[in-house]
Amino acid sequence: MLESENQKLTNKETLYDALNFQKQSKKSILALMQSFAESTNSIDVGSVDEIKKCLENMKASLDLCNKNISTLDNLIKDVNNINIFNNTDTEDSTSPQSNSQSEKISESNSVITKEFITNTIDNNTTISKEAINNAIEKSQIIEESNKESIDSNYSENTLIISEKSGTVILPYELSSLKQKLNKSNNSYSSIDEIIKKEYSLPISLFKNPFVARFRESYKLMRKREKSSIKDAFDLGLELMFNYNLHPAIISACKDLDELDIYLDYLDSGETNKFKFFKVLFDVAPTVVKSKHDF
Repeated sequence: MLESENQKLTNKETLYDALNFQKQSKKSILALMQSFAESTNSIDVGSVDEIKKCLENMKASLDLCNKNISTLDNLIKDVNNINIFNNTDTEDSTSPQSNSQSEKISESNSVITKEFITNTIDNNTTISKEAINNAIEKSQIIEESNKESIDSNYSENTLIISEKSGTVILPYELSSLKQKLNKSNNSYSSIDEIIKKEYSLPISLFKNPFVARFRESYKLMRKREKSSIKDAFDLGLELMFNYNLHPAIISACKDLDELDIYLDYLDSGETNKFKFFKVLFDVAPTVVKSKHDF
């Protein structure tokens, strides 16, 4: 009797240990996914294929962890039911089905170890460096954007992508800015200051359009749509290679509905019908060399 009870206890403890391991692995994967997606570090265009592969590895590892957690939860319920309804000394809480499921979990762990821990972390890929550095501080972005001059002629509901000033200005409504300025507890002295601090971004954030599209899609889902990390990753991977989509447009959209409408017009070549905000490209002039320069 005592030996049988000890065996049951051991099986349950093993399952709980495995469940805790899967939950910790999931936390690590989610932390790395979030660290990369929210980072502002510059990434070379040549690294895009490697980055995409690592992102897909992380997503696949997260899916495996979720499946393992669900399987282990069910196995623990089965063991608890056996312990409640079967009181014979010879009852064994294992079964061919549970053994088969355990083997699948073990195989999944091997994949997670290879794809996530070895390939993504230990091999010092671009993403692992991103996770280690854990992004540039927000104060640096604000400091850089504050250096840029903003024209006093305000352009409402307009996304301005300016190569000349090196700044992206997100759409705003003057009425909202005036309300914020008139609040007694505000810390701003002018509308210009609000635009600089809350609506301006350095254009360097969009230097690598592939990564920028992923990150801006991720932020839209997480911050504006309050979605899960997985859903945010899905949209990021979906739009990462949409070459016709400037990543700043994703930043300018208030929600997923606005972005979906813009994408529909983009596919049909009718972006002029998009009414939520205008898009203005302020491109630096091309320098043409004269014959004397050769």
